[in-house]
Amino acid sequence: NAVTSWSGYYQVANRANIIMEAIAEKEEYQIAVDAGIPNEWTQLYGEAAVFRAFSYFTLIKLFGDVPYHDKATTTLSQTTPTGLTSRFVIYDGEIANLIKVEPLMYRIGEGGLTAERFSRTFAQGLIGRMCLFAGGWSTCRTDFDYGDVTFEQKGIEQWNAKYVRVTDYKTKYYATAKTYLDLCVSNPGSAYLITTDPRGAAFNNPFQLHFQNLMDLKVSPESLFEIGATQAYNGDFTYS
Repeated sequence: NAVTSWSGYYQVANRANIIMEAIAEKEEYQIAVDAGIPNEWTQLYGEAAVFRAFSYFTLIKLFGDVPYHDKATTTLSQTTPTGLTSRFVIYDGEIANLIKVEPLMYRIGEGGLTAERFSRTFAQGLIGRMCLFAGGWSTCRTDFDYGDVTFEQKGIEQWNAKYVRVTDYKTKYYATAKTYLDLCVSNPGSAYLITTDPRGAAFNNPFQLHFQNLMDLKVSPESLFEIGATQAYNGDFTYS
């Protein structure tokens, strides 16, 4: 449901803005930031930042260029009128914010974190994913001003759209993706790939064991983040 998704992700993003602005005023947060040492407040700030980035990442995937608010919205006048913002402005803003907060977040297994909360591990992975999307091919409008962004194009323009990617995708986005995906893989905290099956020869399926953990309502060691869901009855939602 596009209408529900639109309003829901904006609500999440705005609540994240409110939380970040409130935490930023706390002395305990400011001391930790100055010292460069994670604490509970920098972790919570980072989680809010990830919620906002993930919301806009999803909005871009669903709708393309969308309105963008990186400050808390508390009155209707702050949203009307609101024009569209280039997806590349949003990508750049959210990637930069994640790069700022991830060093002050806990990895999975640190600070009592499991995959039921956003972690430094997940944030580094999300930076990589967003960079790959920002530097990848996408359908962009021809009736919209993308500023000084330049593109290389595949195919022809049709229906006020063209299939393009930014010309500096390697240096601007893919290099950053490599950096943060490397960081995620080299120090993933307590997360690890399931490569053996302790259930015995009758199973011998490490790949399936990950999904069995989900079906048994257990946090899988392969997961960087799990969205809470009930077991699948008459369907395969959780398994898939």
